[in-house]
Amino acid sequence: MGWQKEFTLPTYSKGCHLVTSEILQQIEPGLKDTQVGMLFLFIKHTSCSLSSRSMVFLSDSC
Repeated sequence: MGWQKEFTLPTYSKGCHLVTSEILQQIEPGLKDTQVGMLFLFIKHTSCSLSSRSMVFLSDSC
């Protein structure tokens, strides 16, 4: 079943910042009872770049 959520991350200074925990906190309700799926993350900011791994394994705590 599809699930969608829009949220805002805090503002950071220049540099690289890990935002995995903030993203997981926001999408946790959509992960309930999900065993397999795909995540499409759209970032509405022209100067933002995202580095991600092709395979992500979430722990049982999510």
